[in-house]
Amino acid sequence: MKKSKNFLFDLDGTLIDSIELISFSFRFTFEKHMDVLPREEEWLATIGQPLRDQFGQFVDDDSLVQEMIATYREHNEKNHDRLLREYPGVRNAVGRLAASGGKMGIVTSKLRRMAVRGLERCGYGTMFEIIIGSDDVEQHKPHPAPVRKALSQLEIAPEETIYIGDSPHDMLSGRAAGVRTGAVLWGPFTREVLAETDPDIWFDKPEDLLVLL
Repeated sequence: MKKSKNFLFDLDGTLIDSIELISFSFRFTFEKHMDVLPREEEWLATIGQPLRDQFGQFVDDDSLVQEMIATYREHNEKNHDRLLREYPGVRNAVGRLAASGGKMGIVTSKLRRMAVRGLERCGYGTMFEIIIGSDDVEQHKPHPAPVRKALSQLEIAPEETIYIGDSPHDMLSGRAAGVRTGAVLWGPFTREVLAETDPDIWFDKPEDLLVLL
């Protein structure tokens, strides 16, 4: 397969360790709005999708879904800087990729402004030329629309690009958009779960990203 020279990244669970923050916010939201809580493994499996889609899998009342989204976002923002962590070694490896001359972008299911806040908090500076957030597209991962929008904005070809993420939703979105897919194993999803989406390349640890150079 042709070597990729452009790099698209998911954010949560890939570049920044926000899993404790996400879990804390989900539990708070479910406990506030639901009498019967979903099993943890059920809502963990939805990480990587927009909140509307996540909560909509457990609640069929659209007005309640909107209330839950508001609760989640308020709680998440209040605790963001306290609970957000950096994955050791990831920023350095990504910086090496950025220095290689290829184009760099973020494709995430969170709001753009929160993506910017997370990147700044973890020291990514100006490594990425664009950010595609959930508020930038009407169709979301696992649909290919977010990745296609990133390709269009960066003016890069799918066959010269890899999308790197930690969830099955990332792999499916990238595959459908025609790019190469890379699965990282330091996020919340196991190799067994990700293997079902047949990633093109695996990254067991952050320094494995350097094989792309």
